[in-house]
Amino acid sequence: MKNIAVFDIDGVVADFESRLTYHLYLQFNSQSKCDRSIYSLEERYKDKPEVLKEALKFTADPNSYYGLIPDMAVVNFIHRIYKDGYSIFFLSSRPAITENFSRRWLKKHVECEFGLVCGVSNKADYLLNSDLKDLVDFAVDDSPVVVGD
Repeated sequence: MKNIAVFDIDGVVADFESRLTYHLYLQFNSQSKCDRSIYSLEERYKDKPEVLKEALKFTADPNSYYGLIPDMAVVNFIHRIYKDGYSIFFLSSRPAITENFSRRWLKKHVECEFGLVCGVSNKADYLLNSDLKDLVDFAVDDSPVVVGD
């Protein structure tokens, strides 16, 4: 066993999507409707520049992550593998400025020792070019780009 399990936060451990879409709905009503299967906000809202601007502003604000609901099935899975000897590492594309807040949220909801890095735009490259490369047993992410890499 290699001993490290890597997890994304939003879309895996925390339900950020529901909070974002609710926020945009309050701002723009039906104009905020989109194809939620499109992962990239830039692609999702490319024909709606004002909605895109607000979505990017929302994701950049550390306060937007307060009160996110954890996915308890994932949290329970993390607890189980942690007890089985895995080290837990969170790798997030959240802006780097949110790292302290993210750490506090994870301590509250995940309640185990973990590593964390925020502000990573390409998680696959980050892992492949880091000291973790040969230690990661598996990674869990909701991005089709990361999963594909």
